[in-house]
Amino acid sequence: MDRERSFELSARIGRLISERPPVIGYTAEEARRAVAAAPPEEIAQMRRAGLPVDDPVLFFVMEKLLAQTGVAREADDDYLLALFRRARRLDADAFAADGYLSHVRFLPGADGPFELTYSTYERGEILSYDMPDLRAPVIVPALGFFERAVRFPTLCEGGVPWISVCPSEINSMKDDIDAAHGRVLVLGLGLGYYAYQVAEKPEVSEVTVVELRPEVIGLYQSRLRPHFCHAEKIRVVCADALAYLAGVENGRFDVCFADIWKGAVDGAPLYRAIKAHEARLYATEFRYWIGGQIEAYLSGGL
Repeated sequence: MDRERSFELSARIGRLISERPPVIGYTAEEARRAVAAAPPEEIAQMRRAGLPVDDPVLFFVMEKLLAQTGVAREADDDYLLALFRRARRLDADAFAADGYLSHVRFLPGADGPFELTYSTYERGEILSYDMPDLRAPVIVPALGFFERAVRFPTLCEGGVPWISVCPSEINSMKDDIDAAHGRVLVLGLGLGYYAYQVAEKPEVSEVTVVELRPEVIGLYQSRLRPHFCHAEKIRVVCADALAYLAGVENGRFDVCFADIWKGAVDGAPLYRAIKAHEARLYATEFRYWIGGQIEAYLSGGL
C-alpha cells in the first residue's frame, strides 16, 4: 500500500475513533485461548513478522477491531503489519502517575462557552495514543486501549470537547517539554499541561503564557492554578498571540512553544505567521505543537 493510500485509510480510522470510538470486549482467558488455537507454525511465523502474539490480549483486541471496522478487508499485509506493530496495551497506572494528572484535581465548572470537566476512556475503548509517524513508508495510526476505565481533564467549547489531557496530547508534547529551558513563552493556554510540566523543570526560570480568551484564563485561575506545584513561575497574559509576539524583543525568551491550533489544516496559516518571527527573534528557539504534521500538510505530503 502506498503512502497516500495508507494515509487515507488511517485518516478514516481516526475519524471513526473520534466520532464513535469502538469498545472491544474481551477477557484475558478468551484472548489466550484464541491465540493458543492457532497452529504453532503460524504463531512462529507471526512472531517473526513482529506481530504481538506474545501479548494475547493486544493481539486479540486488534484482531476484533479489524474485523469489526472492516479494515482487514481494505488493507494490505504491509499496512496491517505496521498497524499491529504500533498498537499498544496502555498502562493505566503509568497514565495516572503523570505529574499533571496526579496533582491537578479540580471541580468541574463553566465560564461562558467553556466548560472544564472530565472525560473517560472505557475498558477496551480504542484510542489514538500518539501522532502518526509521517516519515514511515506506510502511515498508520497509533492505536491503543486501557484495561480499566481511566478519566482525564477535558476543556469543552460549546459542549464540544476541545482539549484533553489524554495520551495523544501527552505524547505529542514530550519532546517540546524536554527541550524547554530558561525563560519560556507559550502561545495558547488550553488546560495548562505544557505550562505545568515545564514549570516543574529546575532549568526553567519563568513561563509566560499568552491566551486570547478571558474565560479560559478564568477557568485556569480559579480551578487549575491552585493545584499547580510551581504556579509562581507562571504568568498568564490575555492577548492575541501574534500581536504579543510582534512586541517581543530579541533575547527576551529562550524558548517559544506555539499551540494555538486544533490540527494541521487550521494550524498552517498560524504556523507560517509565527515562523515569520524566527529570523527577528533569532535568540529564541521556536517549537510548534504537531509541527511535523503541519510541515507535511504545507508540502503536500498529507
